[in-house]
Amino acid sequence: MSIPPASSSDETSVPSGAGSASSDIPPPTPTPYPTIMQPFRFPPLRKNYTDLTYDRNIRVFHPYYPPTKGHDPMLQFKATDGGAQYLMVYYACCILANNCMQEDEGRDNNNPDGPFLSKSPTSDGRIQVSLNDILEPGNYYFIMPSFSVVSDALSSASKSASTSGSPSSSIDPDSRGFHYAIIPTFDDWQPPKDIPQPWQDVEVPIDLTIDNPATKLENEPCYITSDMNGVELAHIIPRQETAWSKRNFVANILDSSKDVLGDWKNKIPIRKDLRHLWDQGYLTFFPKSTGGTTARLIQLCIHVIRLHKDYSKGCECIDKYHNTIINNLHGVPAKILFIRFAWSFFNEDVMLLFRTSSNYRVRILVPNSKGEMNAEDQTLPNSKIFKRRKRNAMEESIENIPIETLDNDENLSSSGAELDSYIYPADSPSFSSTDDVVSDYPSEYDYADGYDPVNSDCDVDIDLSNPSRIVRRNILDDDPSRKR
Repeated sequence: MSIPPASSSDETSVPSGAGSASSDIPPPTPTPYPTIMQPFRFPPLRKNYTDLTYDRNIRVFHPYYPPTKGHDPMLQFKATDGGAQYLMVYYACCILANNCMQEDEGRDNNNPDGPFLSKSPTSDGRIQVSLNDILEPGNYYFIMPSFSVVSDALSSASKSASTSGSPSSSIDPDSRGFHYAIIPTFDDWQPPKDIPQPWQDVEVPIDLTIDNPATKLENEPCYITSDMNGVELAHIIPRQETAWSKRNFVANILDSSKDVLGDWKNKIPIRKDLRHLWDQGYLTFFPKSTGGTTARLIQLCIHVIRLHKDYSKGCECIDKYHNTIINNLHGVPAKILFIRFAWSFFNEDVMLLFRTSSNYRVRILVPNSKGEMNAEDQTLPNSKIFKRRKRNAMEESIENIPIETLDNDENLSSSGAELDSYIYPADSPSFSSTDDVVSDYPSEYDYADGYDPVNSDCDVDIDLSNPSRIVRRNILDDDPSRKR
C-alpha cells in the first residue's frame, strides 16, 4: 500500500519563537576574538650607502701654510649639506684666528678690514657667497687683510688675559693678508664678549610659566628623536671643561656658581645611545641659515660635524639626525650654544693643520707669576704643539675616584661618554677622501725635532703603593645619570 506524500500541513512544526527558514530574524554573528598581539615584523632594513655623497671635503687653509708646501688644511668639513654652510666655515675660521668675526660675515667686498674666504692664497681669489649660503667641496683660504681685525679681537679678550709682544712682528702685509696666529687647542681659546648674531637669533627665552625648569627638564623626551625611553641629561659644554669654564667666567650666565657645568641651562635631554655621539663630539649645534642676508631664516639644528670611520655608520648618523631642528632649549644662553660649537671642532678630525713637520705661529695661554693667564703669540714646532694638545686633554679633567666607586657604578665602568672627546677621538678619523691628495688621517703626524709621542714624558717614578685611590682622566659625569 503506497503512502501518499506529506502535505505542507503535515510538516514538522517549529516551536514558536525558535525561528525558521522563512523568519526575518538574522542568524547570530560569531563573536570576534579580541586583538591581543601586535603584528609580527622584522627589524627595519638597513640602508646600503653606495654613493659617495658625503665623502667630499670643504678644506680651508691658512694662506701662509698652503698645500703646495705640504701643509694640511686648517679646518676640514664634510659635505653633509651638498657642501658646507658658509656661516659655519666662516665662524669656525674666525674662532681659530682669535675671534676676528665681523658683522658683515665676510660678505662685503667693500670692507677692507674684514676677514674672508678665498679660492687662492691671495685676496685675488675672494669668493662671492652663493645665495643658498652653501660652499661647494674644494679648497679655500681664510685671509685676514688688516691688522685692525687682530687688534679688535685682542681688545675683546677676557680681562684676565693680556697680550705679550706685538703680533705685527711677523706679519707680512702682502696679498696673502696678515700672518695671523692660530689658537691650537680649546684650552687656549677665550670666548668673545659679544656673541655673534646667528646664535642670538636662536636663543629661546626661559618659559616663565614653569616653576621649576630643572625638574621639568628631567622628564622631557629626547630633543633629537622625541623618544621617552632611555633618556639622559647630557651636558652642552662637556663636564670635563669645568676648569676652563671657571677660568672664563661661564658661571656668570648660569644659575649655579658652584657646580658650574652641572647647571640645568647647560643640559639637554638625549637618548642614551645618542649621548655617546654627543659626548664624543660627532654631533653639535649650529644656527643654519636659509641663505643670504636678506630676510634669512635662522634655525638651530643638529649638525654632524664628525663622521665615523665606517662610511655606512657615518651616513646613517647623517640621515637620521643631521639638520634636526632644536627649538625648545628654553633658557639656554646663546653663549653656551656658541661655546659648544667652538668645542666641537678642536679635534683631529676637523682641525688638521699641525700634522706636518714645520713651525707654526700660534696663540697660547701662558701662566704668569701671579697665576693669571697671558695670551702670547709664539712660533712653535708641531711637536711642541702636539705635546700641548695632548697635555691639555689629559690635565683638563683628571679626578681622583675611589676604586670602589668604579666597581659599583656601571656608568663609570661601561660607558665611553665624554672620554677623549676633543683631542683624542675614541674612534679613528674619518674615512679617506677621494677629491684630492691631502690625507684625512689625523694619525699621520710628521713630528719635528725628533719628538717621540709614545715614549716622551713617561712618569717612571709614579707611586702605586696605595691602590685605594686611582687617577682616572676625563670621566663620565659624576652626577647620577637620568634614566627612564
